[in-house]
Amino acid sequence: MGSPVADKRVGIIAGRGHLPLAIRQACEKQGIPFYVVALKGFGEHVVEGLDPSQFSILRLGQGGTIARLLKQKNYTHMVLAGGVKITNVWDLRPDFRAFIFFAKLGWQLGKDHSLLEAAKAAIEGEGFTLLGAD
Repeated sequence: MGSPVADKRVGIIAGRGHLPLAIRQACEKQGIPFYVVALKGFGEHVVEGLDPSQFSILRLGQGGTIARLLKQKNYTHMVLAGGVKITNVWDLRPDFRAFIFFAKLGWQLGKDHSLLEAAKAAIEGEGFTLLGAD
């Protein structure tokens, strides 16, 4: 993570793999305020050793809850990092906002590009700035 985010409060939405942990560690090293939302079943490894006030573990289907939580904590920026595997959208048990998100996607749900573009639009529509993981 470079200096452009040094004055930002970053919500890290963490999935599988090393990238979410690397982003967390970069924030720690650079003194960037962060909050981790570990996606249940995917990102729990990222919160190991953190104070409970620095993270939540939520389902991917809790998009509305994630947005409300980060807004309540005054986080303005968000980074999505790590993999998730969706085998059945109903297994997500989507909250209302997530349900609306998936309903709007409709037939495009199986296309990764469409899903990412829709996620970006939804995140920015909630008032967050979406950051790259660089």
